[in-house]
Amino acid sequence: MSEKIFVTGASGYLGSAIAVRLLRAGREVHGLARSSENAETLERMGVRPLIGDLARPDTYLGALKNCDAAVHAAVDPKA
Repeated sequence: MSEKIFVTGASGYLGSAIAVRLLRAGREVHGLARSSENAETLERMGVRPLIGDLARPDTYLGALKNCDAAVHAAVDPKA
């Protein structure tokens, strides 16, 4: 059974590079996406997408709790 890793910002520049490395290392990667388009991109990469909003933990907390580790690579788009 592979380790489950939750990646915020998985569709972004840094987060996608991290997600790919984790996939290559045999991990099961779950990625937070802000839109269905980003979710489709993650899916094509082999990442299990979850559409949610970093500012609303209720949109991703359940998935996060079912993972073994998390990598926070998201940025605030309003900053």
